[in-house]
Amino acid sequence: MSIALGLSFLMPLEAVSAQSVQAANAGTQGAAAGTTGAPAAQSKNASEAPKNSSNGGKKNANSKGNPTELSAVTVTGILGSIDRTIDVKREETAIVDAISAEDVGKFPDTNLAESLQHITGVEITRDNNGEGQYVTVRGLPTDFTLATFNGLSATSVDLGVRTFDYNLVSPDFVSTLKVYKTSRADLDEGGIGANVDMETVTPFGIGKESATITAKGQGSPGEPDNRYYPNLTGLFSDVFDGGKFGATFGFDWNKRAFLNQSSDPSPFYGVTLNGKGPYYAYSETGYSNMESKVDTRTVYTSLQWKPLDSTTATLTGFYAHRDSFYVTADNGVVPLEPFGAPSYNGPGASYAVDQNGVLSRLSVPVVAYTFYNTYSDDRATMKNLRLNVDTNVGSWEFSETAQYSKSGDTLEWMRPLLINSTVGGQTPTTGSPVYGGYQIYPGAPIQGYVLDPSFNVSDPSQWANQQFKDVTETGNDTIKSLQFDVTRYFDDGILDSIKFGAKAYDRPRSYDYNYWTYAFQPGQTSDSLATAVQSPSWATNVLSGYSGPGTRPSQLFFINPNLWLNQYFGGSLNNFRSNPQTVYYNNPGNNWDMVERGRDAYAMANFKFDGSVPISGNVGLRYVNTFEEFLYDSYNIADITFPSCHIGIAGCEGAIFPPISRQDTRGASHVLLPSLNASADLTDNMVLRFGASKTISLPTIDSMVPVPTITVDSFQIAEGNANLKPFSSINYDLSWEWYFRPSSVLSLAGYDKQIHGFIQQGSTTQNIGGYTFYVTYPVNASDGYVRGLEADYKQALDFLPSFWSGLGFEINGTISDGQTDAAPQYNVIATQFPGLSKKIFNATVFYEKYGFSGMMTLNHRSQYVFDPNLWGYNTTEQIANGRNQVDMHLQYAFTPHLTVFVDSKNLLNTPIVYSEKLRNGPSTEYPGEWLLNGRTVMLGATLKF
Repeated sequence: MSIALGLSFLMPLEAVSAQSVQAANAGTQGAAAGTTGAPAAQSKNASEAPKNSSNGGKKNANSKGNPTELSAVTVTGILGSIDRTIDVKREETAIVDAISAEDVGKFPDTNLAESLQHITGVEITRDNNGEGQYVTVRGLPTDFTLATFNGLSATSVDLGVRTFDYNLVSPDFVSTLKVYKTSRADLDEGGIGANVDMETVTPFGIGKESATITAKGQGSPGEPDNRYYPNLTGLFSDVFDGGKFGATFGFDWNKRAFLNQSSDPSPFYGVTLNGKGPYYAYSETGYSNMESKVDTRTVYTSLQWKPLDSTTATLTGFYAHRDSFYVTADNGVVPLEPFGAPSYNGPGASYAVDQNGVLSRLSVPVVAYTFYNTYSDDRATMKNLRLNVDTNVGSWEFSETAQYSKSGDTLEWMRPLLINSTVGGQTPTTGSPVYGGYQIYPGAPIQGYVLDPSFNVSDPSQWANQQFKDVTETGNDTIKSLQFDVTRYFDDGILDSIKFGAKAYDRPRSYDYNYWTYAFQPGQTSDSLATAVQSPSWATNVLSGYSGPGTRPSQLFFINPNLWLNQYFGGSLNNFRSNPQTVYYNNPGNNWDMVERGRDAYAMANFKFDGSVPISGNVGLRYVNTFEEFLYDSYNIADITFPSCHIGIAGCEGAIFPPISRQDTRGASHVLLPSLNASADLTDNMVLRFGASKTISLPTIDSMVPVPTITVDSFQIAEGNANLKPFSSINYDLSWEWYFRPSSVLSLAGYDKQIHGFIQQGSTTQNIGGYTFYVTYPVNASDGYVRGLEADYKQALDFLPSFWSGLGFEINGTISDGQTDAAPQYNVIATQFPGLSKKIFNATVFYEKYGFSGMMTLNHRSQYVFDPNLWGYNTTEQIANGRNQVDMHLQYAFTPHLTVFVDSKNLLNTPIVYSEKLRNGPSTEYPGEWLLNGRTVMLGATLKF
C-alpha cells in the first residue's frame, strides 16, 4: 500500500468547452455547491482560442475585449463541471469529449491517461508500475490516437514509435484535455481513433493573480524497504500593465516508489518428446520481484503580450524530465536446453498433455535454471516551445504559430546473469543430472515450477555459467513546424465563416543501441558474481501477493551490479567495456537516422441553417504530403556465421557479421482527407449529430526502418519496410443527446470505421549458419473495421430534499467490435484489433454539499488481445484479462483557501492479468503474465492564495 500526502483530486468524468474552461479558470468563485442548472460562462479572449477550438472556428463575441475584464461567475465543483459538460455537448457541432481542471493547477487525477479513461470509449494501457501510460480510443491501437499540445502534434519519448506517453506530462499545467472523436479539416492528421489535445494554462486564460502551492509525501508503509518521497508543485500567474502583459510560471517535482510482483512465462512453441508430438510447451517460465523509483520534474511557463486590442502574442514553454530506476530479482526455468530446443530424445522425461496438445506438465533432465537482475535507468525528456500570434482585423482573424518540440529517451541497463544448466548429462555445480520444468493448474492465472530438490535455487554458490551484460539505448524525436491560419467571418446567410491554412514541418529522429557482454571462463572464480550477492528484503517472498497453487522459490537473492563493478573494474563501465574478456555486440540495426517532412494545406467552411430544425456544422478538405528518408547500416544476413557461440539461454554474442555499408532509403505518400460535421436541434432539449470523414495514421517508425534486427537466442529476425503507406479509414458517426433536466443528459452514439491498408506482420523462415530463423516484416496486408455503440447518462439528484440533494451519478459504457481481415499470402489470419475491449463500463456516484464532496468510481474493461503474435512467434496470442478498478475521493473545504482530502487508487488491489492461447487453435487460455502493483492511498491538502 502506498500513502501520499498531496494535492491530487478526482473529478467527475465530464467534458467541458474551451470557453467555459477558461472562464472557470479566470472567474471568481461562483454559486455555492449544490446550485445547478446555471449555464457556463462563454466569455473568452479570442487569442486564447487555439486554431482547433471546439466551436470549429466560430468567432467569439468578446474577441476584442480586454482580458482583465473576462472574469465570469461560474458554478464550481462537481456540479459546475457537469454544467460545463452539458453546455459544450449542446453547442458543439463535432463529436468531442473533454476533461477540464476545476481550478488552476487542479486537474482530475495525478495522471492524464487515468483521467482520460473515464471518457466514453477511451481505454488506457498501464506501465509496469500500474500507472496509466497510453490511450486507446474506440478499440483501435494506441498508434491510432494522435496527441497534440495546444493543437500541434507532440513528439514521443518512446523509441521508434509514434505512441505518446501521457505519464510524462504533469497535469498541473493542463487546463483541458479534448478528445476529438470526429475529424475536421483544421485538425492535424494522424488520429484514426481520435485526436487528444492537451491545452495548457495561460495568464490571460486565468485572468487574475493566482498562486497555488502543493506539497505531498508519498511512500509504502508496511512494505519492505519503504521510504517516503516528495511531490512539490507551485503555480503562479498574473496580468500586468492594464491587461497588456501576463505571465504564468510553474514547477512540479513528483517522486514515487513501487514494489511490483510478477510472473511471466514465454510463448508456446512446438516440440517433440522421444518421437511423440508435436506438442506445445513454454520455452521458459519465470517469476520476479521488482523495485522501482520514478522521479518526474516539470517546469512550465507561459508569457502573453497584447500590444494592440486586436493582437495577442503567446509564448509557451514546457520541460519535463522523468528518471525511472528499476531493479529486479528474476528466477526462471527453461525445461528444454538449449533455449527453445524443438525436441528431446532421452530418458527421464515426465509430462502430461491436455486435449489441445499443450504440455500441461513437463519435467526433463535437459534443463536450465536461470537467475538474473536487471538494474536499469530510463531517462526520458520532453521539451515543447510554442509561439503564437493572433490578430483580429474586422471580420478577419489571422493566426501564425511556430513550434519546436523535442523528446529523448536514454535507457541503460546492466544484467548480472547466473545459469545452471544440464550439459552432457550433468550440471557444473552438482556433477549429476538435474531436472526441472513447469506445471499448469486449471483455472489458475499462474503456473508452478517443477524443481529438483537437489538444486537450491536460493544458494548463489550452486550457480555457474555466469555472465554480465551492459546495454544502452538512446533515441531522439524532434519537430520543427510553422503554421498559418486565416478565418473570415460573415454576419448573415448560410455561411458562418471560412477557414484555411497551411503547415510545414520537419521531424528528424535517431536511434543508437550498444550492447556489451562479459562471459566468465570455466573455472574462473576470482571475478565470481557471488562476491556481489546481497539479500534486500524487497527481493524475498516471491509472489507474496498470490495465494494460488504451485511451487515457487521461497527466497530470491540480489546481485548488486554496482558493487561488482567497484570490486573488479574500479566502478567504471568504460573499464568494463574495454576489458579483453568483454564482447561488443555489433548489429547494423544499432544505429539509424531518419527525417520525416510534411506539407499540409486545408480549407473549411462553417455553415448554419436557421429553419424549423436549426442545423449547423462544417465541411472541409485537407491535403497531406509526407516524405521520409532513412540512413542506416545494412548487410547480407545470410552471410552471418556462428563459429564458436552457444545458441541457448546465454545468447550468441560471438556471431560474426559480414561487412556493413551505409544505406539511404526513401518513401513518400500524399492523400486528400475530406470531412463533414453537422448537428441538428430537433427540439429545445434534443440534438442529433452526424460526422463523416476520411482519416489517416502514419506507419510506426520501427515498422519502417529497413534494418534487420536479429535476436539470436530466440532465433528471430525483424525487418522494417520503408515503403509502407499510411493506414486510412472512412469514418461515420451518429450521436443523439437528450437534455431532459438541468445538470443531466442522456446520450447515445454509434460509429463505424472502415480501415484500409492495415499494416500486418508478414512472416517467413530463413536458414542462417545451419540454424532456422523466424523472419517477420511489416506489410500493408489487409483491411479492417471497428464499429460500436456508446451511451452516457449523468444526472444530479438536486430535486431531492435536504441532505439528499447533493447526490448524483454518471454511468457510461461502450460496446464495440472490430478485426483485421486475413492476408493468407503473408500467413496473416483475421484477428481482433489489439487493445479492443468489447465492453467498457464506467460508473460514478458523487456527493457535494455543505463543503463536503466525494465520489467513488468503478472502471471496467473487458478482455482484449494485447499481442496477437507474442514475441514474434506465429504460435501464441497474449490476451489481457478483464479487469475492474475502483477509485475513491473524499474532500472537505475548511475555507475557500484550504481543502483537505483522501484518495485511494486501485482500492480493491486488483492485479493486471494476461493469458496465452494458441493462434488458429482452440479458445482455451493458459497462464500468462501476472502483475501486482498494489493500491495507492493519498492524504493531502490544497492551499490557494
